Amino acid sequence: PLIIFSHGLGGMRMQNTIQMEALASEGYIALAIDHAYDANITLFDDGDEADFRSGAEGELNTREFWELRIPQVNTRAEDVSFVLDNIGTLQETEDSFWQSIDLDRVGIMGHSFGGTTSIVASSKDDRLDGCINLDGWMVPVESSIIQSGMKIPFLFIGRPQWDTELNYLKLDSLIAASHAPSEKLILPGTKHFDYSDSPQFNSLARKVGVAGKMPAHALRDTLNTRILHFFDTYLVVDKIAK
Repeated sequence: PLIIFSHGLGGMRMQNTIQMEALASEGYIALAIDHAYDANITLFDDGDEADFRSGAEGELNTREFWELRIPQVNTRAEDVSFVLDNIGTLQETEDSFWQSIDLDRVGIMGHSFGGTTSIVASSKDDRLDGCINLDGWMVPVESSIIQSGMKIPFLFIGRPQWDTELNYLKLDSLIAASHAPSEKLILPGTKHFDYSDSPQFNSLARKVGVAGKMPAHALRDTLNTRILHFFDTYLVVDKIAK
């Protein structure tokens, strides 16, 4: 099975290496995307660079917010489909690595705006079979998607409270409207960057306020266990049963 990871604004494809290694160690193909101009920096094989250009200066009104974020997240969702298209093309070669990927068993996982991306991509591409959102930013998810709900299994893991109440109001509405198994898991004592590798580097992350109070080893084990259990359930057990 294949798992695709989408980073947040200003993030990078390596930011959740711990979870990707955990998935790979259990037999998944783990593939992470750099969303060019949304990532902190993207380095291409030919030496070209794409720096971060996706921020917004000052406070945006409602129209400006949607004019910025909808094209942005739709482009990121297209990145996901582009990757799947190219894997399909590569499978026509004699490369055994690409041929080993089962495109009938594909999961997506994202952090922050990558969580937004995972939901939007799941609504647009029927090749995705399971979706995990790590403390995702729900506000930029369009109302039409919220009202339609998730059509594939969905797991949200996040901190107790966002700066805006709307984030979890939209999440709860999405889950209520969903037609597939959907769960919201809140981890007490966590902050936004706890859902990346940041708190695992050293204790400085907690001292500067980036990480919450949940012990790093407990956080790592909880995320790895829940992520693996979710994908094992819906990409392995359910698919075999069907």
